[in-house]
Amino acid sequence: METYQYKAFISYRHTEPDASIAKKLHTMIENYAIPGNIQKTLGIRKMGRVFRDQEELPLSQDLGADIHKALENSEWLIAICSPRYLESKWCNAELDYFISIGKGDHILAILVDGSPADSFPQQLRYQEYNGTKVELEPLAADVRAADLAGSLKKLKTEKLRLLAPMLNVNFDDLRQRARKRKARITAAVLGAAFSLLAGFLVYAVIKNGQITRERNTAVDNQMKLLIEQANISSAEGNKMFAMTKLLDAEQLRATVGEGNDPAYKAALEYALYNKDFAEVLRMDNDNRQFDSLVFSHNDKYLLGITNLNSACLMDAVTGKILYTVSRSDIGMLDSIGFTKDDKYFYMVDSWYNFVSVYNTETGELYRQYDASDGMAWNIGDTVFPMNDHKILIMKEKVLVLWDYETGEEKEILPCGDLPFESYTRPVIVDLSPDEQSVVIGSHGYEAGMKILRLDGSAEIPLEYDHSRGYPQVQYSGDGNFIASRSGNRYYVFDAKTGKNLLEGVSEKQETGIESVLINYDGSVLLTMSSTVLEAIDVRTGEILWQKTAESNVVTEAYLSPNGKYVCSSGGIAGIFDIKTGDVLYEGGGTLFSNDSTKVIVNTYNNEPSLITTPDGATVRVQDNFTETLYETPRFTEPEKMISIDLKHFCSEIYSQPPGNANRKAGAYTSPDTKYAAYTHYDGFIEIYDIENRDEVKEIYCLAEHCYSAVTDLIFHENLMASCGGFDPRCVLFDVKTGQITHVLPGKEYCHGCEFSKDGTKIILLCGYSRDIAYVYSAETGNLLYALESADSPIYQIGFNEEGTKVAAVREDGKAIIGILYPTIDELVKEAKEQTGL
Repeated sequence: METYQYKAFISYRHTEPDASIAKKLHTMIENYAIPGNIQKTLGIRKMGRVFRDQEELPLSQDLGADIHKALENSEWLIAICSPRYLESKWCNAELDYFISIGKGDHILAILVDGSPADSFPQQLRYQEYNGTKVELEPLAADVRAADLAGSLKKLKTEKLRLLAPMLNVNFDDLRQRARKRKARITAAVLGAAFSLLAGFLVYAVIKNGQITRERNTAVDNQMKLLIEQANISSAEGNKMFAMTKLLDAEQLRATVGEGNDPAYKAALEYALYNKDFAEVLRMDNDNRQFDSLVFSHNDKYLLGITNLNSACLMDAVTGKILYTVSRSDIGMLDSIGFTKDDKYFYMVDSWYNFVSVYNTETGELYRQYDASDGMAWNIGDTVFPMNDHKILIMKEKVLVLWDYETGEEKEILPCGDLPFESYTRPVIVDLSPDEQSVVIGSHGYEAGMKILRLDGSAEIPLEYDHSRGYPQVQYSGDGNFIASRSGNRYYVFDAKTGKNLLEGVSEKQETGIESVLINYDGSVLLTMSSTVLEAIDVRTGEILWQKTAESNVVTEAYLSPNGKYVCSSGGIAGIFDIKTGDVLYEGGGTLFSNDSTKVIVNTYNNEPSLITTPDGATVRVQDNFTETLYETPRFTEPEKMISIDLKHFCSEIYSQPPGNANRKAGAYTSPDTKYAAYTHYDGFIEIYDIENRDEVKEIYCLAEHCYSAVTDLIFHENLMASCGGFDPRCVLFDVKTGQITHVLPGKEYCHGCEFSKDGTKIILLCGYSRDIAYVYSAETGNLLYALESADSPIYQIGFNEEGTKVAAVREDGKAIIGILYPTIDELVKEAKEQTGL
């Protein structure tokens, strides 16, 4: 390993702010405290010395001998890039010389001013590849700011982008080490891959074939690194994050060819295949509790209220926190949400009368609606985003349409003068889905409940009890129904006529109904309190189901947009079928995604996770399954009789087949009659090479299922799988070497196994009652599916010929189907659909 006098050579213009940033970076690198685990891996304690010339050198055609020497004795070159850098002949000469001595893949950049186009040298921006000049986008630290102080502040974090490749580690590992104690990937993988990867992303282009090969090697290592990161993320339950890594890797396939395809395909399957309510993402909530959560309309972001007065924006695909914003230190947020195009998110503080709108991409405050006049609650605690850049805001006696792009506001007084004059503030309102009408709730006092057209064309009173208050009104998703509550009474109205369609009393909710929910088509009404969650058929008034609990915590329930499920947390927690009340998931659910494929759980115990619902799972239940499944051959008749001398003899206790019918001996061959296997009562397996019929060779004897008879043994080419009954495992062997490739866990008892036709997957039938089938990748040993059948035993398992399904067929004729995607293109398409990327 070559040693250098200097860890880095800083190339920069001796003008401001370049010189001050170069000086500060010099100190930061030399004084950087390398984390202990990296010290042990690399065998170093300090970064080492950094070369930085102290004054401007005279212009010349050639660099001075001392600069030549310093460049030769420096492991890395760091270019302080700005428009001024490009004007310096010395800076460009330093860069060219460093490239000329074969270290073009050890150049790093830091952008201090200007745009990349007018600040990065041509050597970093372009590469000649197969005779074509290709523009690159160098990976660089970015410290651009309004002033030098801002740049130096950014440098505290951005310096890690430079230190990461110098230490052969990942930037995120350095940035997160204080907050996240364990690394996401091993130092060995990073050490092998990132040094080449980092060099490729920032190195200057060398016009020869050797550098082209190095570039391709770097891309290949980058793809392997992304696959490894994805597998680790999938194993940790972060399958959505794994998919983002694999979609990044998909961009590299055209460059690296098909060499990584088997590993890439297996990683995609590991990330994509999920059963109902399987965890697909663990949110990085930074140990915060979220009092409220909302998905963006495209399901790419999650917005939550945290610490009462702050809004936290998270990436719903990677689970990472993007921004935390707060309007003030003393205000308390009432609600949050996204504009219709998801370009902005907003938060509402009704006490101080602000609606603050932030840019979703940058987290910067974009515009603010201010209704403060020394009075509290001038606006309602909920606002309604609308099309055409409008937000509907409830004020004391008017509705306001606020254009957050222009800042203009328009007061709406529909249906006559001062229609809200008798209402107490804030007004209780819900906006119709078509954005044409609002329904007005009532605190009582003869104020009235009515539907108002926003254009003032109509006013429809609701049939309500004038002596009662109605503190909640809510449109159904289709806009045809309105739900409301009053005390322990619930109501449903016709949204076209105002007619009362349903009125009832929830007798068990003695303290009153805290909230009501009506599903999309108005067929089911949910009422909830701290002790009861109740579903009511709107058309008949019949109670469909009830959940009760002894609790003083209010139950909060949420409906899936497709109307199939309800999740709740608080006094009653779980995810239920909206029609039957069947418990689908026992953990507390907080929010469904807009496409109903995922749900947030465990929000209030500081460990929020994203899990896949039945609509997002790749498992289906099919009635009357009649398809033919591929059956792995157990025995192929040889061309002539073959004589095999068995070497192993069971101990005395196993000299005769025991009474247990499951304990039996058996003979098996590979489909090509290249190998033969004989399984003994005591679990020993003898393997023979029978390719030459006249000269049978004993290869070895295996004792992997010792004292537990083999229940099944199958071959695919040189791969052999054997199942042990009361030793509920399936062991995969490479027959040529005798090495175990994977040990696949089963459950209780393993009855048998089947390969997929291409041999890439294997399914095991397990359980004393034949009630579960495990599907594994035969290539990686990763568990892809657990197909469970509690109601009826499974009598057949296998894969269809096309490789598009794996099935566990039950005795009642139904089958639990795991969907498979046979090609990489199909897997990539599904990954894009699941992530929305």
